[in-house]
Amino acid sequence: MSSNSKACSQKPGRWWAAPIKHSTRGASFTADLADEPIVVARGDDGQLRAFYNVCRHHAAAVVTEAQGCAKQFRCPYHGWTYGNDGALKGMVEFEGVCNFDSHEKWARAGEGGTWENFIFVNLDGRAAPLLEFLGKVQGLSRRCS
Repeated sequence: MSSNSKACSQKPGRWWAAPIKHSTRGASFTADLADEPIVVARGDDGQLRAFYNVCRHHAAAVVTEAQGCAKQFRCPYHGWTYGNDGALKGMVEFEGVCNFDSHEKWARAGEGGTWENFIFVNLDGRAAPLLEFLGKVQGLSRRCS
C-alpha cells in the first residue's frame, strides 16, 4: 500500500464515484483512486465489483486496457487468470505451493456499492455502508425524477 492510500484510509467515509457506462455483464474499466490502481468489473451475475488491479502473484497490473468486456482477466506477467467476479481461475506452475489458498479471491478494493447510475468505491474497509453514507440524498433524487 502506498503512503497516499494509508492517508486516505485514515479518513473513513471518503467515497469515490464513477458513472456506470455499461450494464453488459463482463464490462470493465480501470481507474486510479488515491494512487491505487483499481479495476471495476460487472460479473456474470450482474454485480459490479471493484478490485485492486494487481495480480496476487507478482503485483503486475492484471487489466491493461482502460475499458473492455471480458469473462476473465489474465495477468500478462505469468498468466494468472481471474474471473470477472474476482475468483482465481488459473495459475501457471504454482500447484503444491505450501500455505497457498487458491480459493482466495482477487483483492477487493475496500467497500463498494451502486446508487442510481454510479458506482462508489471506498478504499477504507472500515467505511460505513454506502446507503448509510448517502443518507437523505437518496430521497432527494427520487423527488427530482
